[in-house]
Amino acid sequence: MKQIKLAVVIPFHGKVTLNFSLHLAKLLSNTSVPTEVIVSRHYNIDKARQRGVDNAIDSGFTHILFIDSDIMPYTYKNNQFIPFYNAIDYMLSFNYPIVSGLYISKKDMRPAVYDYTNENIPFKPTDKKFEDFVNKISFVDGIGLGFCLIDTIVFDILEKSGYYPFFEYKTDYEKKIEISEDLDFCLKLKRCGFSIMLLGQICCMHIATMGLLPNGMIQYLSLSD
Repeated sequence: MKQIKLAVVIPFHGKVTLNFSLHLAKLLSNTSVPTEVIVSRHYNIDKARQRGVDNAIDSGFTHILFIDSDIMPYTYKNNQFIPFYNAIDYMLSFNYPIVSGLYISKKDMRPAVYDYTNENIPFKPTDKKFEDFVNKISFVDGIGLGFCLIDTIVFDILEKSGYYPFFEYKTDYEKKIEISEDLDFCLKLKRCGFSIMLLGQICCMHIATMGLLPNGMIQYLSLSD
């Protein structure tokens, strides 16, 4: 088994919150493999992802973990979400090319999982519910890349198959459809014969945004979808 060297790639186009930074530090401190953080900033999210991956590959990393700049992993036990700070080691333990957490909306528990339809309109949101995925291992066609671990050999295969850049946000004005950079990536994966392992033991949600008030108190401003 090859020696793992992990790049945590954080693509974003603005700022990260103190709350996210504190969670990230604790997550990384509970990870047993050599790890470095690559912050990839661009106003286009597809370009940010691409730059981060190119940087990681050029630097000799064996695995890439995408973490969106407002996402953290939780586990779901006894009807509660509990921070899952050992999530990275858990994902690595499966030794699978593409492993993702279950990306959900905390407001309505809707999973960001997509089923392949056809090449004309490639994906539709799954009809399955949170309960169908949580604390289970599934194999799916499309996901959001908010918390996704990828072996860099996957990118080598994609490039040899003619799929570079790996991430492209596409708009087809005639069909009136848009394909986000993460689903475009998932489509390329499918064309190359990959499936995505979805770990329902890892629930990935947006974390609260915090603000510092004039009196020094911290206020939770909002909770995104």
